[in-house]
Amino acid sequence: MYCEPVGVDVLTNGNRCEYLRVCIDSFLKNCYARPLVIGIFDNGSTDDTSEYLKSLPKVYGVTWRVERSPVDLGCARGTNAATDLVKDTEYAIHLESDFIHLTEAESGVNKMWLHDALSFMEKGECDFLYLRRMINEYDMQMHWWSQWMPKVTREAGPYLKCPGFWWSNNPALRRVKALYSSGTLPLDVAKDGQKGQAGWSQPELQAPHPTKPWIYRWGMFKHECLKAEYPELTGCKRYGPFGTSTCKYGFYKPAKDGFCLLCDPHRGLQDMNEHEKRYRSMR
Repeated sequence: MYCEPVGVDVLTNGNRCEYLRVCIDSFLKNCYARPLVIGIFDNGSTDDTSEYLKSLPKVYGVTWRVERSPVDLGCARGTNAATDLVKDTEYAIHLESDFIHLTEAESGVNKMWLHDALSFMEKGECDFLYLRRMINEYDMQMHWWSQWMPKVTREAGPYLKCPGFWWSNNPALRRVKALYSSGTLPLDVAKDGQKGQAGWSQPELQAPHPTKPWIYRWGMFKHECLKAEYPELTGCKRYGPFGTSTCKYGFYKPAKDGFCLLCDPHRGLQDMNEHEKRYRSMR
């Protein structure tokens, strides 16, 4: 079992202190891997974030590192500053403050998942393990999920090998030196733009893709947004506990009885692996 400290870098900005509190609290409650080095970069927050960061809890096996900029440096500079906080660790997870670690009941994965993932990465086959859970149609469409999943070339338990995969600043476990060596990090600040403008996210989108990318089959982190921010939330009765999600791989139109099209009970699906295969075969 991997026993060295694992980095967790968190980027927060704007008026997001409550998001940050939930992000940190959910991680500590639902991931039992220790020791951890948690680095938080406050990118020009204007609320009470700085006060919160002065009173972070003393938690067994957790070392805190905090830095702050009085102004928002932009997405690329902010990300680089956050990832630099844990650059001395061999493995690290990147988070933004509006991501929440799912509970064990929600994810269906035990709280030692990070130890298992590290054991997998120690084999040398994976440098980048994507950890986001797509919780609805909007998420899946925005992240082209239906285009990526058919590109999976190999399965190893809950891990899916997906050559060429890379998506922005979403939660992922990385082999730190590999992402810096590949040029994925640091992000190119010259390509950055204002949030919401055309140039925003270009540093992540145009970065060289990480070497040896894999996807965690179900994902451990969901993006926290108000329901009003989503155009539609649909769910599938059979394959909970995904809350208001569609089934994991993007079955966009649920059947009338509340089951998604692929796990409609009349089709005889019995398990999620078969559910997943059927989706890939009918795209």
